[in-house]
Amino acid sequence: MTNHLYAKGRVLGFKRAKRNQRPDISLIQIEGVKTAADTDFYLGKRIAFVYRAKREVNGSKIRCIWGRITRAHGGSGAVKARFRNNLPAKSFGASVRVSLSFSSLNKPMEHLSTLTIQKEKSGTLQTRAMILFNNAGVVDKEK
Repeated sequence: MTNHLYAKGRVLGFKRAKRNQRPDISLIQIEGVKTAADTDFYLGKRIAFVYRAKREVNGSKIRCIWGRITRAHGGSGAVKARFRNNLPAKSFGASVRVSLSFSSLNKPMEHLSTLTIQKEKSGTLQTRAMILFNNAGVVDKEK
């Protein structure tokens, strides 16, 4: 287990049909995400494609294209992402970094531990314990 502030992912390619492809939408597979329900935590998170260029700019050959995860794609845990500049075709199969701290949706990081939510409904107190994102995936349990 590494102590990164990002999750690793792979670029699968562009969104496409039989004859058309949409280079503005990239398909990403995030490590450890196996179902469409698992992707809910990552929606709105920022994603970075980091690569090395030949020419040095501002003292560095490392460049980055930033994007954002927009929605799930299919049932196997892949997600769709839009980048500021479209990813080049050479990025297919390359790794990307999914930031775990930035999100436009401001979701709490409840996937890291058990969260107890108490709701008052018609005078009775209901307690619902949700266990999210355990090592195998997302599990919801009601008590």
